[in-house]
Amino acid sequence: MVIMGATGTGAAERLLIGSNAARVANNATCKVLIVPAKAGFGGIDKMVYATDLSDDNLKHAKEIFPFAKN
Repeated sequence: MVIMGATGTGAAERLLIGSNAARVANNATCKVLIVPAKAGFGGIDKMVYATDLSDDNLKHAKEIFPFAKN
């Protein structure tokens, strides 16, 4: 998993330069979590995982169980 920050640059700058976070998210072969620059953390109360119940989705769902237990 890749965890990276996003600076929140404007649309015009993103159009000219490109967004590193968007580039990583679109090209990564693993999960990517992008955290906004002004994000705060107050703990996790609920977790949701959307799935169509296919085998590969269930395999990935099992990967988040350790996060849900804490």
